[in-house]
Amino acid sequence: MDIKNTSEYQNAVKAGRNADEIVETAMQSERYQKYKSEATRLSILKSALCKTQNSELEGDPFDEVVMVFGGCDRYDGNPKAPMHYLALKKNKEFIRIKSWDTGLFKAMPCKARVVGTLTSDMKYGDSVVPSEDGVFDEESVDNDTCQKSLLKVAITPQDTEKLEELVAFNVPYAFRGKIQWVNPTNIWKDGENVELNDVVCDDAGTPAQKCVTCSISIDAENSGVGIAFNLDRPRVKHPIVEIEDFEALAQDAFESSPGDRKRQASYLKDVLAGREIIAVGLVSGKKQKNNMLYVNVSTAFIMECNPEIKPVNEAPKLDEFKKEEPEEPLSKEQLIVANIIEFAQVNGIKDPAFIPVDKLRTIAEIGAEYDDNMVREFGKAAAAQMKK
Repeated sequence: MDIKNTSEYQNAVKAGRNADEIVETAMQSERYQKYKSEATRLSILKSALCKTQNSELEGDPFDEVVMVFGGCDRYDGNPKAPMHYLALKKNKEFIRIKSWDTGLFKAMPCKARVVGTLTSDMKYGDSVVPSEDGVFDEESVDNDTCQKSLLKVAITPQDTEKLEELVAFNVPYAFRGKIQWVNPTNIWKDGENVELNDVVCDDAGTPAQKCVTCSISIDAENSGVGIAFNLDRPRVKHPIVEIEDFEALAQDAFESSPGDRKRQASYLKDVLAGREIIAVGLVSGKKQKNNMLYVNVSTAFIMECNPEIKPVNEAPKLDEFKKEEPEEPLSKEQLIVANIIEFAQVNGIKDPAFIPVDKLRTIAEIGAEYDDNMVREFGKAAAAQMKK
């Protein structure tokens, strides 16, 4: 397809931008030259045209290191709609990173510095549109690192107050629980549920790629809240699933019961039930029915928990009290150093002694009672502890 026949090119021309120059610049980029597929190259050109348009968006400047967990779209969704990458900021709040570039991040989950424009919406929350070449210092992160970060923000079925306050559509959240059910996902047409998907399907890419699609529900734990993580059939961007043998199990389920979607899902339920998982996604719907609150999550990232890594606020078992002596509470100065260390670790800073004083005051909430020399000493103390 010729780029000049796309709506992105035509919209750029209508807006008075030099579309030919934008395309020519994008074609000379290292990224464009790297790929030989016509479909990928076309996507890069369309993304460049959209980014130029988005550079004119009104909003606040955004420049922050975030942890990106994945992106999601739908097989039956608008092919012209942007991707939504879900990311966690250092203040433990989620944001969406909106882009038409399906390859914006090389590998996810990852940490990266994102520079762009932050727009806010009362209904849909914060969204960042990256500037041209607005992703820097990308670094892959392992599952344990993801779990430690997500445990601090993940909602469980017992968090009824938080669940009642969930905002549907385009606001990312993290959830945690044990798998109880697996069901097939629906095929929609004109707003009607017409059929069920197999647990293994083709996406809408060219060429098509195999993907796993199902709905995973976690144990409500007598809370009156049912949470389902929908691994929707994707258009081009597959959810990231870090569950051991997940794809192989789905393939076995698919081959064991061809055409029987419910039996395929039941096969998966039998082998996955009881595993603790954490998922990140957008709340796609929530409704009250028969004294239950049902929450559906369009899921971009899902991982199986490492049982050795526990939530910070989880009470230890009785035998753990016998093994450990109670710890002395941290002093105010120790808390400051601990906060600096946590910030440095999350943002990949090896030596916090070089963090500017004003920045140290902000991240560790250091008051005026400490002069600048003392603040520098806190940074040095954090650096010394990190080297041990």
